[in-house]
Amino acid sequence: MNIKICEESKRFDIIYGKFNQMYHNIAVKLGIPDTVFWLLRRLCEMEMEYTQNNLAEICGIPKQTINSAVATYIEKGYFMVEKIPESKNSKKVCLTDEGRKFCRENIIPIIEAENYAYSCFTEEELAIFFKVLESKLDYIKEKIGDQYQL
Repeated sequence: MNIKICEESKRFDIIYGKFNQMYHNIAVKLGIPDTVFWLLRRLCEMEMEYTQNNLAEICGIPKQTINSAVATYIEKGYFMVEKIPESKNSKKVCLTDEGRKFCRENIIPIIEAENYAYSCFTEEELAIFFKVLESKLDYIKEKIGDQYQL
């Protein structure tokens, strides 16, 4: 099969791959799986209570992978789960003291570097950047969304 991939798609794929490789290298250096890196990064924010389902959706990682990572890192002392009072089955994933310490030392500096990178752009540049990314997602879903249940 031979299909021509437009130059923009190739460029995007290369840049996206570099981001993936960068975050993978960070996770390796920290001695944690990529999934755990993304969970820790999300849980550092703690602007809301995250269930395993929320984390799967937000991180774009399959729920089973999230559940496995949470279970493993509960045993390692980074996570704990707490029942959500108003829910029958849902539990929120929380950081333990050890998990918070790990985040302070290792994850927060990465978030600060990301914040610095975004601060280097004007508000207009950021608005355009996110508008283009969101539009790309919408256009792909428009073209193939029904076929792949997106």
